[in-house]
Amino acid sequence: MAGTLVLDKNEFKLLDQIGSGTYAKVYKAFDYKHQREVAIKCMLLDSERYGLLCVVIREINLLLELKHPNIIHLYDVIRRENEIYLIFECMNTDLYQYMIHNQRPLADIQVKVYFYQLLNGLEFCHTNKIFHRDLK
Repeated sequence: MAGTLVLDKNEFKLLDQIGSGTYAKVYKAFDYKHQREVAIKCMLLDSERYGLLCVVIREINLLLELKHPNIIHLYDVIRRENEIYLIFECMNTDLYQYMIHNQRPLADIQVKVYFYQLLNGLEFCHTNKIFHRDLK
């Protein structure tokens, strides 16, 4: 796992890969400087993916503007040669992991709490003329 990142070992300790997609891998890591767990989104920017750079810049600009308790916070951006790393606030678990581990339906009140948080963050985005195109 450590071989895939160029980040300084004194800055971050990689704990686990927590996601991957077409253009990025996401790792859970420990940030030594700030003494906190973070999520690091790692993207390779090569000549075949020039359009990806434009998408990444747009994503960074949006995330830096969006300050809301129901939206994951972007802490930092690190650029190393042909790689870019987005350092995010880390959630200890997501709803999918929660459902797998508990293997029972959520209580109605808990569903309402989660939907309230989701819709509260989404409303904030829409109020700021930002439309999420990848809700799952």
